Amino acid sequence: MHLDGYEGGLFELTSTEQGYDYQEVLHIKDSAPVDVVSYQGAWYIICNNSLYVVKDGVGQRYFYFFYNRMEPNSIAVLDEEHIWVGTNNSGIAKFNLKSQGMKFYLDKHQANKSST
Repeated sequence: MHLDGYEGGLFELTSTEQGYDYQEVLHIKDSAPVDVVSYQGAWYIICNNSLYVVKDGVGQRYFYFFYNRMEPNSIAVLDEEHIWVGTNNSGIAKFNLKSQGMKFYLDKHQANKSST
């Protein structure tokens, strides 16, 4: 995985007689990748603004959702209906690729701070 402030990508490395070669599998223009996990042969990539899934060398953006202060930091995939994303400022988000649904579970300490 490579990233800079606004773009990033997922690359496949292959060994050659001269060393290594690489091929870009997914170019991400809208935001930098934050975390990547593999589940059942697919790569799930959480970015600052989006969730991507790469299957059989083809990448697809499923959600373009995060607001500026959410700051996703991690991803865990149980199955296509239970994709969990941790954040620095907002709690946890759960995504369902089958229904295209998303639900936020707010950190009660953060919610209490913002309501006072």
